[in-house]
Amino acid sequence: MKMELKILRTAFLRVAAILLFLTAALKAVSLSSEARILTQADPLFSFLTNRQLMAVAVGVELSVAFAVFSRRLDHLTKMAAVAWLATTFFAYRAGLWMIGYHGSCSCLGNAAAWLHVSPGIVDWAMRILLGFLLVGSYGLLAMEFKWPRRSAGARMQG
Repeated sequence: MKMELKILRTAFLRVAAILLFLTAALKAVSLSSEARILTQADPLFSFLTNRQLMAVAVGVELSVAFAVFSRRLDHLTKMAAVAWLATTFFAYRAGLWMIGYHGSCSCLGNAAAWLHVSPGIVDWAMRILLGFLLVGSYGLLAMEFKWPRRSAGARMQG
């Protein structure tokens, strides 16, 4: 059973890192544009513009993605990093909800415009990604600590 957990964990971490690289790249491309949304104040952190907050997000997402691909870190640290980032994104979205914000998240800046999709579709895609990162990281961390550990004697007999 432990082998299945290792395969699942490895696959999750690889997919999570690739998705973080992709979203960071989309944000970075958006940052180079002159879209009006980027100059507006962030609805939650009004002391920052959307551009400034996105720049921070790009740096953090890339840092976590590189950490996940690092050979120096163990799998628990990698999963904890993904869980921390997903929790941070969830807290941001919860904050938007708590202040009564009803617009689409500007998570990817103006990427919806140059991808020729509606901001609502981008918003839902980012929600799905967030759910994947939250459920995957916390689920795998829980499995890591709850997986039945058999004694050495039981392993030899079974």
